[in-house]
Amino acid sequence: ESVEQNLEWFLYDETAVQEGQSLNSLLYADKRAGPQAAFAEPQNVENRENLLTSVVIDVADREWRLMARPRQIFVDQFLSYVPIIWLLVILVVTILVSIAVMLVLHQTHLDEQIQLERSKLLDRLLPKQISDHITHRRVSLIAEFRPACCTMFMDVEGFTAFQATLPPRAVLGVLRSLFSILDELCADYGVEKIKTVGDCYMAANGLFGAKTLDKNGTQMLRFALKVLSRCQAVLGEHKLNVRFGVNGGEAICGVLGGAKPHFDIWGDSVNVASRLESTGVAGKIQVGQTMYDQLWMSNEFRFTPRENKVHLKGKGDVQTWFVTKHRGSAMSEALSESWV
Repeated sequence: ESVEQNLEWFLYDETAVQEGQSLNSLLYADKRAGPQAAFAEPQNVENRENLLTSVVIDVADREWRLMARPRQIFVDQFLSYVPIIWLLVILVVTILVSIAVMLVLHQTHLDEQIQLERSKLLDRLLPKQISDHITHRRVSLIAEFRPACCTMFMDVEGFTAFQATLPPRAVLGVLRSLFSILDELCADYGVEKIKTVGDCYMAANGLFGAKTLDKNGTQMLRFALKVLSRCQAVLGEHKLNVRFGVNGGEAICGVLGGAKPHFDIWGDSVNVASRLESTGVAGKIQVGQTMYDQLWMSNEFRFTPRENKVHLKGKGDVQTWFVTKHRGSAMSEALSESWV
């Protein structure tokens, strides 16, 4: 009876609960039901224990079902959210991939801009052919032989004394005006600016291309004559003048320096051109034997020999010539501009 009373508080059949019946009334409900009533008789202990065992098992099964139901509900709810979770995951992955692609494209654009600016800077510092060689082929050492190179040196005579009388900004202003003219004419005549040292300007041609020495020499003398006339117009008010030395022959060109690379040329013909400039006369273009031999028959230039031989370091006393434009050579120059 104590077991029945304890079970009576928490074991209810749904139908019995609705009718207000307890477990005890269900066990002893109908004793006149015939053989079925034997399970409900108090005297039949074995049957009664079996009945109670089945009731306990039934209760445990119901309790288990009640305990498993929230878990099943959670699983069902979770499964209902799985498509949404997948959509969120796909959305997040898509956003991350898009950001990564944008960063890569942005970095690629920055690299291209840096490369473009680097190329522009190299083009300003070095000849275009050399800068392309460095940029695309990435060669650390560039040294090439040129058999028909013409070199020109120009120097402002008396500039050292002149600059001592002016403030620095005025001195640089004069040099800037002068060298700007030469840079402009270099582009017009296909001549490469090599470098400037103080008030000295160095340029050369025949470094790129397959022209012969006589053609390179002709173009270099045209360039020098044009520079002379333009510079005299600029320097006349300062009572300054320029002198030139031009020579042609074999030379080596290349790039020197790692931190501050610069293009330069070397060779005996280059040294002779420098000596011709330093021993020259203001307002004159002085050339040596090589240029005279190549162009003395030209109708475009007039070669006037110096009265006395000039002593050149490493060469001794040599004959030199001053070059001027031949009368009527303007038309000849215009007709021959097609190969420039």
